[in-house]
Amino acid sequence: MTPAEFLARFPEFDGLDGIAGPGIQAAIDDADPHFDVERWGDLYTQGLGNFVAHTLLMRKKRHDAMRNTNDTDPPPDAIGYKAGDTEVKFSEKLILYRVEKSPYVSTEYGQQYLYLRDIVGAGALAV
Repeated sequence: MTPAEFLARFPEFDGLDGIAGPGIQAAIDDADPHFDVERWGDLYTQGLGNFVAHTLLMRKKRHDAMRNTNDTDPPPDAIGYKAGDTEVKFSEKLILYRVEKSPYVSTEYGQQYLYLRDIVGAGALAV
């Protein structure tokens, strides 16, 4: 998959701040060890695309969090925040459980990758 092919399949990433051709290519290269073309078969392009999209989105979130200067947004590791009389709290245990179980649940692309990975199967695992 090339960056152009990725953008054709996932046009929502075209022109997205913080994501460029070299970054897309790096994410594609980073995905290589996670995919056996023969095992993924017809689902290879879809699985790889979702894996790359998840990776890019997480990199963008980290990038945005590092340069975030908006004091109204919660810090990236916040489990709750307050604005005036309104307070929002997140279940820390649920968040930690989901991320600990799989970091891919945090994006729609990661969830789709997990779904496809379950269809394809994990292959042989050494213990």
